[in-house]
Order: sequence, then C-alpha cells, then structure tokens
Amino acid sequence: MTNSTALKTSVCILGSGPAGIVVGNILLQNGIDCIIADRYNREEIYTRARAGVLESTTVDLLKKHGLADTILQNGYTHDTCEFRYPDYSVVFDYGKLADGDVHYIYPQSNLND
Repeated sequence: MTNSTALKTSVCILGSGPAGIVVGNILLQNGIDCIIADRYNREEIYTRARAGVLESTTVDLLKKHGLADTILQNGYTHDTCEFRYPDYSVVFDYGKLADGDVHYIYPQSNLND
C-alpha cells in the first residue's frame, strides 16, 4: 500500500469474521467507536466462502444483542450429520440429541451486509 490515511478510533478490531463483526456491533451499540480491519478487501471477502456454520450458542449471543434477525430469516438450520462408509452410512440427529440445538448455515459474506 503506497497511500496511507491516519485514523483515530478507540478500538481497532483485526478481522471481519463473525467474531470481529459481532464485537464491532456490540461496541457501537455501547457508544464505543471502532474500526474493523481485514487483510482482504471487500471484494475478496464477498467472494470467498468462509464461516458458513454458526453454533446455536453463537446465534443465542447474536439474539441477545439484536444481531440475529437476518440470520434467522435468511439462513437455514442444520441438525443432522451423516457419516458415510463404503458399505453403510450412519445419520446422527443431533438436533434431537441436543434438545433442539442446531447449527445455522449462513455465509460470512452475508454477515458483512
């Protein structure tokens, strides 16, 4: 990078993955200014498939801070896992085994919208 710009902020968050986006939003909700810096530019973030699965406890945290609406509306739940072997397969319904806890499928690129 040949051009530099001075920025003043209280907090700099490195990484725009789910954790960085959530922390940034929680800080802003509490009146703390911050910037989120990522090694990838916006185009690279939007075109790379990363962080597609969110645990139920993560979604619960997002709900607590008012950040889960889009995930709940546009994502989908995943509550089974299939293990395949040459002669047979086994499906685990962990949604039932874990009292309804499920994974949420939602690409990281959508978290940045």
